[in-house]
Amino acid sequence: MDFASTLNSVKKLNANNYGSWSTRMQYYFLGQELWDIIGGLDIIPPTDAEAAKSWKVKAGKAMYALIVTIEDEFLQRIKNAKTPKEAWDTLATIFTKKNDTRLQRLENDLLSIS
Repeated sequence: MDFASTLNSVKKLNANNYGSWSTRMQYYFLGQELWDIIGGLDIIPPTDAEAAKSWKVKAGKAMYALIVTIEDEFLQRIKNAKTPKEAWDTLATIFTKKNDTRLQRLENDLLSIS
């Protein structure tokens, strides 16, 4: 399977599937040798010209993978990210906050039932 067709099979990130989406994407990035620039030791662009060129190619592939696997409503939140890690962390923050808020609401609902 090639790069694009693999991404087409990933269900797009929406308001309800962050956990499964992030797991699939992490394994995808690991398999494509791109995880280092998102969650590994290579998150900052190198200063050496040749290494920087290679890093930019990997970063472009990672950003492409992110933008084609999220719903358009979230694209605006990451379009100005300087690095794939920044985009990934932005999405994580958005959905962690939503999940915390939802969990608090469910806990309150449960307490009111008791």
